[in-house]
Amino acid sequence: MFDSNDWNLTATVQGFWTNFAATGNPNTGPTTPSMQWPAFATDTELNLQLDVPLRTNEFLLSGLCDMWDQVASSLNGAGTVSSAHKRFFKGLHK
Repeated sequence: MFDSNDWNLTATVQGFWTNFAATGNPNTGPTTPSMQWPAFATDTELNLQLDVPLRTNEFLLSGLCDMWDQVASSLNGAGTVSSAHKRFFKGLHK
């Protein structure tokens, strides 16, 4: 069952999408978000974690993202998937 926190999160995410659809930026547009969606930076991988409460996070699931980067590279013939990444991925499905 949704509580007031869930409804507030829903409204905030809808506001981000509305702004993004209208302006290409989730922070500016017809709605005023309760917090700013941070711009992504490769040095910190800063992101907005859509949870109650909303919060910023760094390097969210970066190990998994790194593994997928290697998979994509190997599919393009640009590299191979390391055994460490294979073990990591296998561990997610236990």
